Amino acid sequence: MPKFSNKCIIVEQVKTELRPDTVVEKGIVIHPCTTERGKIMVDTRFSSGGLGQVERFFDFPSLCSILDAYKDRFQETRCSPSLGIARVEWKGKAISIFRNGRVKIRRVVDGKDAKRTVRFLASVLWGSVICGNCGKASLFCASGGCENCIEGGRRRVVRMEGLPAGLVVVEGYRHLMRAFEGISEIHGSIAESIKSRGSYAPSLTKGREVDASIGRSIHLALDFIVQTPGRGDAVFGLTLLGMAFNLRGMHRALAEMTETLRDVDFSTIKGDVVDQIHKALGITLEFSRDAITAYIKGDRGLEKKARGGYKDFNSLMDGVKKSVKRIPKRHAAAPKRLVDNINVFATNGFYNARIM
Repeated sequence: MPKFSNKCIIVEQVKTELRPDTVVEKGIVIHPCTTERGKIMVDTRFSSGGLGQVERFFDFPSLCSILDAYKDRFQETRCSPSLGIARVEWKGKAISIFRNGRVKIRRVVDGKDAKRTVRFLASVLWGSVICGNCGKASLFCASGGCENCIEGGRRRVVRMEGLPAGLVVVEGYRHLMRAFEGISEIHGSIAESIKSRGSYAPSLTKGREVDASIGRSIHLALDFIVQTPGRGDAVFGLTLLGMAFNLRGMHRALAEMTETLRDVDFSTIKGDVVDQIHKALGITLEFSRDAITAYIKGDRGLEKKARGGYKDFNSLMDGVKKSVKRIPKRHAAAPKRLVDNINVFATNGFYNARIM
């Protein structure tokens, strides 16, 4: 279990101003639903100690991604990152979610039903709440995606099998590793194409398998968070959720590399630079694998090795970037895109090392 700063949203947790047993309290309104006789409508707002009431409580790109990954739990989902509005239907209730944390729930049966619905939403959307300490969605805090929220010191080790829904998150990590193995295979083919200075034909089947494994990992992470009553233990699901999104970033970077390789004219790049790019990809895969294994097994030695690998990568890529800048402009666009995507691939892999 990573140790988080007391200022991090993960430690502060999400609060709601909902008081179902009152009619009006502190601006929260519960009144008869106009569309359904005998039912009520709830208007509330999520908040946290670090953020309070703000215009941006939810990170909507993350929120929309979470809702899309969990859409089979809803009868309907619609989400707009640009407008900052999401509309979902859950167990017969029409729910509107806004960027500032406000939530409107229609067709609620009673106060108990209102509490259950709000509790479910707070769990599902937890990963998209913006942290007042680092300014990122909490799923990135939980998986190494920010520099401010994870602190050093002794870690708490928990055996997942001992938790009520522990086997759910264990299965989620199995799918995570299955996705990483698929990414390793795709990565190896791309690296070999770069080494031989040839084109690369992607395996669509393998790409779909990786997507499916990542999606399953995200889904199981959300199941675990919803089913785990103690927020301290639910963090393991939030970390898995963030790591799965990190892995999705790596997979998408590889897909971009595939497209880019078609446009790279290797005759315009010095041979030693191509060799360095190939080496950088190899280092990235190794420290990414070490990082994920280090977290799952609690291995601090592997964690240090992963961090060292990232330093080696950065040292190597500094020279690569300078060399790419010297390529004639008419040939430079594709190599630059290739280097940019390798950086995305490496950064997402490093996040998984930083949670240790």
